[in-house]
Amino acid sequence: MKIDTLAFVHCLLVHHSGEVFHQHVGDLLPPVVTCVADPFYKITAEALLVLQQIVKVIRPLDLASSFDFTPYTGDLYHCTLARLRAADLDQEVKERAIACMGQIISHLGDHLQGELGTCLPIFLDRLRNEITRLTTVKALTKVAASPLRIDLRPILSEALPVLASFLRKNQRALKLATLTLLDTVVTNYSSALSPQMLDKVLVELPPLINESDLHIAQLCLTLLTSTAKLHKASLANFLQLIMPDVMALVRSPLLQGGALKAMQDLFESVVRAGLPGLGYQDILTHLLAPLVSPQASNIHKQLKEAVVASFSSPSEEVKSAASYALGHLSCGNLQEYLPFVLSEIEANPKRQYLLLHSLKEIISLQSKSAEGVKVLQGFVSDIWTQLFRHTECVEEGTRNVVAECLGKLTLINPSALLPKLQESLKTDSPMMRTTIVTAIKFTISDQPTAIDSLLRHSIGDFLSTLQDPDLNVRRVALVAFNSAAHNKPSLVRDLLDTILPQLYNETKVRKELIREVEMGPFKHTVDDGLDIRKAAFECMYTLLETCLDRVDIYVFLEHVEGGLRDHYDIKMLTYLMLTRLAHLCPQAVLQRLERLVEPLRTTVTTKVKANSVKQEYEKQDELKRSAMRAVAALLTIPDADKNPQLSELWRTSNRRRNCSLCLRASSVTPARHTTP
Repeated sequence: MKIDTLAFVHCLLVHHSGEVFHQHVGDLLPPVVTCVADPFYKITAEALLVLQQIVKVIRPLDLASSFDFTPYTGDLYHCTLARLRAADLDQEVKERAIACMGQIISHLGDHLQGELGTCLPIFLDRLRNEITRLTTVKALTKVAASPLRIDLRPILSEALPVLASFLRKNQRALKLATLTLLDTVVTNYSSALSPQMLDKVLVELPPLINESDLHIAQLCLTLLTSTAKLHKASLANFLQLIMPDVMALVRSPLLQGGALKAMQDLFESVVRAGLPGLGYQDILTHLLAPLVSPQASNIHKQLKEAVVASFSSPSEEVKSAASYALGHLSCGNLQEYLPFVLSEIEANPKRQYLLLHSLKEIISLQSKSAEGVKVLQGFVSDIWTQLFRHTECVEEGTRNVVAECLGKLTLINPSALLPKLQESLKTDSPMMRTTIVTAIKFTISDQPTAIDSLLRHSIGDFLSTLQDPDLNVRRVALVAFNSAAHNKPSLVRDLLDTILPQLYNETKVRKELIREVEMGPFKHTVDDGLDIRKAAFECMYTLLETCLDRVDIYVFLEHVEGGLRDHYDIKMLTYLMLTRLAHLCPQAVLQRLERLVEPLRTTVTTKVKANSVKQEYEKQDELKRSAMRAVAALLTIPDADKNPQLSELWRTSNRRRNCSLCLRASSVTPARHTTP
């Protein structure tokens, strides 16, 4: 009972605002403190976990609080100290006591100044213990990162050599935690460190700076960056001790992401530190040295001509990688490379698709930072003009990339560029209208952005293309509507009265869009309206999740019923919708049950033609299984089992399934030996 109660209290504290517990701390804390001293180790472990959370509640470090926590500081500290000191405890209790004390010191340490001389040496002792060292490193990281700036000077000189030794251990989690702690110490306690203290740490870093573990390498580079910024005197031997391994990693084709960014930050901080032999020109010479050496042909490299030449590779993967590489390469020198990319798009129609992908990478990467956006602003006009030249491209894939570029570019300056997109809807070209509406999809995200208020006023114009005479324009308008309904339903909720009739209209099968195509001696039926119907049903499924309260459920069900008789893909989607509706609107579904069961029965009882291929059998089996899942969901509605058609369908399908299992069993029964 105690264990379950403590687990419940912990859950309560974690998932609710701390303020609601302030008036109850006086009642809650004493029994928890008593449980910390309980002889049963499981109760103690749970109580220490609760105690950690109480510390966060009574004095949060990330929020302003007027709660007076001082009356409880002593009890929290002393009951935890008793468990921290004990040497013969269960392993879990040892770890929880260390973690709890770390939490207490990081949140309340400024009111425990007289106790730090007792507590910190115990941490040092636990740091030297193989069993408790990882937990202690994590606890000390909390203390070192505390905004209270707890005085750690009494243990730093002894702790740093121990931490340095951990970097040689074959325990990855310990290395990661140790590097994080060391970086925190350098960042927050640089004035308490001497070059001699840090030398013992820095000498352990070179073996860790390699491509075999880029996460560890990244943390090493981050530690060196902090050292260059705050304690540059410790980097006197950087050129001889660390630079060779750093340059070896620079040449690795695996260097990317966070590790690459950490490398760039390190070079910047080293140049700013003004260390001898590590100025801008010195670093540049080191970076360029491999390119002019006799072994230059053996290293990985990105040069402009080499990347563009790769666009002609017979391998699609190589071409895609070259497109990606050119985009990233361009961001290193936008003034040089962006005009080149734009001119190549115009001059090489065969490479247009790949070059547009490069442009998309440039826009995406530059948009990630305020500095990047500032640099890109000067090129927006040229990019916009170039993109609009290709909004009417015959190839849909190219138009989609152009649309994504336009959408991402609009996010950079929405007040100027969104009206331009809006004005472009008036074009007579269906292909351009398709591109413009697709572009809007890429301006909508699930996070608040600067464009939201502008979109709220203009989204209606873009979605008015649901009435466009061109089939493809209406299809992409449905896709854009689906994106808005999924990511930012507030943009479209007030427009649903207008949009829903148009949406429902696109769920209907249109005979004029069905045609026959001759393929040799065979005739094949093609339904040009299938894609737009699928898009419409996908929108309906999204509305179930985000805007159900604005939907007339009985009208909605009429169109779901139609989808149950449609193509395979649409049937699969409507089965999912039926399952959700049975949960969300059981009474409405119950009233339409007979009309919904009939198409389900048709699917379950349909047989595949005898001469059909294996894929047809598999397709029909999957369809039947999905239909039966929908039937099972319908049966969860209260009183649904009283419907004779539904009950009969369930019984019939079970009999069929049992018969099928019997047939399979008989097919593997060994035959008897018979004599001639």
